[in-house]
Amino acid sequence: MKQEEAAKRAITRAKVKFREEVGELKVPEGGELEERLESVLQVTYLLFNEGYKATEGNQLMKQDLCEEAIRLAFLLTNEPSCDKGELKALIAMMLFKAARFPARMDESGNLLTLENQDRTKYDEDHIKWGWQFLHDSSKFESSSVYQLEAAISCYYTTAENYEKTNWKAILSLYDTLVKLKPVPVVQMSRVLVLSKVKGAEVALREMEGLEEVIQGNQSFLALKADLYAETGNWSAARVHLQKAIGQALNMTERRFLEKKLQSWIGK
Repeated sequence: MKQEEAAKRAITRAKVKFREEVGELKVPEGGELEERLESVLQVTYLLFNEGYKATEGNQLMKQDLCEEAIRLAFLLTNEPSCDKGELKALIAMMLFKAARFPARMDESGNLLTLENQDRTKYDEDHIKWGWQFLHDSSKFESSSVYQLEAAISCYYTTAENYEKTNWKAILSLYDTLVKLKPVPVVQMSRVLVLSKVKGAEVALREMEGLEEVIQGNQSFLALKADLYAETGNWSAARVHLQKAIGQALNMTERRFLEKKLQSWIGK
């Protein structure tokens, strides 16, 4: 029952946000659509992200939200006024991420990180269409935030395995993205990639500049814990991971962090 209530709250939040930004929960038409396209894309993006990684509740993912976001975006492709690179790139990004759904959790419902996912379970049709929309988005003169995020998702999803991920290319994309979209989630994602290219110590120094802005954030604390672990500072790693657990509202993610903390005891 609690799981269903959490899902309903997430859907309600998404609908409220959509109405605040766009109006009625439907796709505007004609000239009105072109004028409000940026808002429609932004809320579609937020709807997908809430489904991809739920902020609270027992479920890690709410695929119905992601599917609704993709459906809305595909509806926009029927409108000539929406034939823009931003829309095509947003669809590409969502498809690349959605392709990983079958591999994000194990049979017991435990979270699997990108490193531990079985890539043979990725949805090949989603990847194929993701490539097509990303290619189509590149035909437009100006690149967008959505195009950068789509390219990043493409690298993550299409790498043969985790070890062969092109971290340098992804870091270059994040260096550009963080200038256009200097928000905590982008900054933290960039730091993670930076650690893969230049090492954990460099990444930790980079995090010092973000400390005042996002120090209480669960993802920030968990990332810092992982970086401390990589440097061998297990005491600091455990302290930060414990703090991250205290901030976790999603129960699947909380269990994942608790299991990790248990594995760090004695190190």
